[in-house]
Amino acid sequence: MADPTLRWIVLAEAVLLALSLLLGDFSARDLLGEPSRRSLAAIVGVAATLPLLLLAHWIQGSRIRLCRELWHFVEIQLNVWIQGASLPSLATVALLAGLAEEALFRGLLQSWLHAQLGASAALVGASLVFGLLHAVTLGYALFATLVGLHLGALWLWSGALLAPMLTHALYDFLILVYIRDLPRPFEPPA
Repeated sequence: MADPTLRWIVLAEAVLLALSLLLGDFSARDLLGEPSRRSLAAIVGVAATLPLLLLAHWIQGSRIRLCRELWHFVEIQLNVWIQGASLPSLATVALLAGLAEEALFRGLLQSWLHAQLGASAALVGASLVFGLLHAVTLGYALFATLVGLHLGALWLWSGALLAPMLTHALYDFLILVYIRDLPRPFEPPA
């Protein structure tokens, strides 16, 4: 892996996945859905990536201050972390993030909140926590909250974590490859 930061990210996501699976006691039905609907959940999971990519594209070109700050973070910090990373490294990060974060935020948190508060409150609550835990900038927190709403609704609709896991992993992979391949930002000499 190119950058030590990526190693830490992979380790953190692997630990999150292990903890989520241990605490969640998931069955194959929880993860993959009803056998008759698995193919549909997989197709929907891939297709549901498109709205997130369109949102990211809009943010990149937006003149809204929060969006500009978010994209500045992506261009400067994230680009530096993943510059030169191989496709397998980025795929590993994306896959682990999709599996771990969906098991945690949808499989555990949203599921628990659903039992306590109902579906709508659970969707909003889990999405807000997801956004807050991605709050490297205010814009990033708001973007992650919207992504959480999208992924949580996808889980509610499909009844399987497979759909949001695929969406999350595929989106992360595509956006990481795109960011990695951006021109290196100008950094003035020290």
